[in-house]
Amino acid sequence: MGDGFFKAIVQPVQQTAGLYSTIAEYSKSIEAAKKKVTQTAKSQPAKVKKEGGDDEEEIEVGEPKISAEDRKKAYFDTIKKVVELNDACKYEDALNILPSVADYPDKKEELEKKRADLERKKTQMAQAMELFNQD
Repeated sequence: MGDGFFKAIVQPVQQTAGLYSTIAEYSKSIEAAKKKVTQTAKSQPAKVKKEGGDDEEEIEVGEPKISAEDRKKAYFDTIKKVVELNDACKYEDALNILPSVADYPDKKEELEKKRADLERKKTQMAQAMELFNQD
């Protein structure tokens, strides 16, 4: 009976240990995603003081213009990261960094489909964890 018991609980214990070990990693990735979102949300121009003798001027410096190529590269890098997070079952993080339709209106259908899929998986994961924690 002793050998059978230990053989039977090895896999659930390993899964539980894996879940607990990723909690810290999950928290860090949420913080990183929040920082990234807040950085991209800031769109107010910066003010720079120009010192020219006795009179000082404030010059507003707007956001630098991003070329279409850089924008496209940023989009694909972000989508690549979303796919990696999806593969790691980190759906909340993936949703946090998923580009918005307002930023990429030409990718509206793809982004909406990806968001719906991630939200569905997030809900399923939450339900599975709830069932797992019931026992």
